[in-house]
Amino acid sequence: MYPHQRKRYADNWEDISLAYRERTFWRCEQCDVAQGMWRISKSLHEHYRVNLQVAHLNHDTTDNRDENLMSLCQDCHLKHDGPENSRKAIQTKYRKKLEAELAAGQLELFFDNEDTQASKQVG
Repeated sequence: MYPHQRKRYADNWEDISLAYRERTFWRCEQCDVAQGMWRISKSLHEHYRVNLQVAHLNHDTTDNRDENLMSLCQDCHLKHDGPENSRKAIQTKYRKKLEAELAAGQLELFFDNEDTQASKQVG
């Protein structure tokens, strides 16, 4: 987990994650690969060790109920998070574009102050 994301998780996330991986016998619940097994990267053709991670199925990092968690290998976790990451990337792209246009005074002819504030809150 990236340090800037740590604040989005519970203070005891490491304990929650460890306990969940132990309950799933250190296996990916999607593809059944075990923690520490060696795999070959399909794109780079390099070997790497499987490192199990605990994913939030609904992407809410504060919802740590067992039914919202799943033990996943790196590959399965990336597949699970892919659509959500794409959605966030698109939102960020358009938010930054709008911010740049507003900073350049591009949209001031079309929006009054209330509309501009509402537009900033959308992203």
